[in-house]
Amino acid sequence: MKPEIVLCVDSESAKNPELIGLEGENLLSQPWLRLFCSAVEARAYLREADAVKEAWVASSDEMDPINLAAALKKDAGATSVCLVTFGGGGSLKSRASAAGIDATLTGADFASRYSSAKSRQPGAPRLSRAGADRKPEAATVCESVGRSLDLPTVAYPAGSGDETVCPIQGNPGANRPPSASESVASETKGDACGDARKASLRKTAFLITVVSATGGAGKSTVAALSAFFAQGFGYKTLLVDADLQAGDMRRLAGEESPVAIDEVIADRSRLEKAVPRESQPALLAAPKKLEQSESVASGLSRVVDDASSLFDVIVANTSSHWDESLVQLLERSSHVLFLVDQRPTSLGLSKHVLEMCSRCGIATTPFTFVVNRCTKNALITSFEATCSLGGSRAVELKDGGKEVAELLGAGLPLELIGTRNDLCLSMERVLIDILPGNAALGQAPPSSSPERTRRFFLGRRKGRAACL
Repeated sequence: MKPEIVLCVDSESAKNPELIGLEGENLLSQPWLRLFCSAVEARAYLREADAVKEAWVASSDEMDPINLAAALKKDAGATSVCLVTFGGGGSLKSRASAAGIDATLTGADFASRYSSAKSRQPGAPRLSRAGADRKPEAATVCESVGRSLDLPTVAYPAGSGDETVCPIQGNPGANRPPSASESVASETKGDACGDARKASLRKTAFLITVVSATGGAGKSTVAALSAFFAQGFGYKTLLVDADLQAGDMRRLAGEESPVAIDEVIADRSRLEKAVPRESQPALLAAPKKLEQSESVASGLSRVVDDASSLFDVIVANTSSHWDESLVQLLERSSHVLFLVDQRPTSLGLSKHVLEMCSRCGIATTPFTFVVNRCTKNALITSFEATCSLGGSRAVELKDGGKEVAELLGAGLPLELIGTRNDLCLSMERVLIDILPGNAALGQAPPSSSPERTRRFFLGRRKGRAACL
C-alpha cells in the first residue's frame, strides 16, 4: 500500500503521539500514513510522490511548521497541505492563507481528520499501547538504528505482501513495535513529556506586543507601564525587551542585573531566574552587546514560546525596524498596541506599515492604534487616526509631561504610577479593556483581576505599592 497522507512531526511527538492529541496511537504502524521528522526529507519525498493526497504539518525538527507547510505547498501544489495549530490566532491563519496553505486545523480538527482517514482504511493495523507488542500485519524491514527516535534495530521476515519501508526518513528502524517492558518504560517517559506539553497547551500567556511605524513614538514607556499595570492587576507578568539594539528597559524598570534574552537562548534554564516580585514584573532584557542583536533575533520567538507557559501576560517592547523577528512576534500576539505620535509623518508611515501587513498576510484584527501624547489641542486625535487608517480602532493616551521622563529615567515606574499621572490613568483604562479574564488563561482569576475589581494604583512610599 502506498501512503496517501504525509504527517510531519518532531521526534518527541513521533515517539509520544499524545503530545499532538493522538492518545494511544501507533503512528508507525499505519500503512496509509508516511511520517517525517526531517523537513528536508519530507520536501524531497513529496516532490516525487504521486499518490499522496494530503500533507499534515504539526511540527518538525528543523523548521517552523508554517514555513514547512508553505514549502511543501510550493513543492507539490497538487497536494492538499494542512497546517496543524495548537493555539495561535488570526494572524497565523492569515499568514497560512497568504502562503497558499489549503487549511489550518485546530488540535480537535486534526484528531478528527486523522480518525476519519484511518476509518477509511479497513486493512490498516489498529495498534494501541495495549497491543503494541504485536508485530504489524504487513512485513516491515528497517535495517539501521533510528537515532533521532532512540529506538533499536529490528527486522521482520518478508511476508506475502509488499514490504513497508520505515516511514520516518533518515530514521530507519523506527518501525519496530516495542516489547511489553519497553512499552511500560515508554509510557512512563511519554506521560511525563505529555503532561508537560499538555500543561503548556492549556496555559498560554496573553502576549501584548507594542509596535510603531517610527522610532520615538513612546513604545518603551508604554511597554514598561503595561507590564507594571498587568503585574499590579494580579497577572504573573513578563516584560520582554525585544528592541535588541536600543532597548533600555533595564533602566526604565529599575533593574540592575536582569536576565538577558541572549542568556536564555544560550541556556534555557536561565528563564527560570526571571521571576516577578510583588508589583514588579519579571524582565528579559536586551543583549548588553550591540553586536549580538542580529544573532539573538532568530531565537527571540522561541524564547517567547518557552516563557508563554510560565506567565499569564507577556509584554514585548519592540524596535521600529520591521523584520522577520517582529513578524513572528505579531503572529503570536494576542493583542498589538500600535503607537501613533503627534508628528505629521506618523499617520502616513502607519498606513505604509498596514499595507505591508496586508501584503504579508499579517492579520491586523488584534491591533489597537494608540495615539500617544494627546493634549487638548493635539494635532492628531483618535478620531483623525480612525479616519486616516481606514476605520481601525484607535484610542488616546494623554500627555504625561516631564514627570514621565524624570521618573522613568530614574527607574521609578511604580512611583510614576502612584502619581496618578494623566498618562498612567489613560494607560490603565486601555489595559483594563484589552486584558482578558483569567479564565481565558486556563486558571482561576486572582482577587486583583481587572475584570473583577477594576482596582486602581495608589501612591507608593518607601518601595511599597498599595492598591485598592
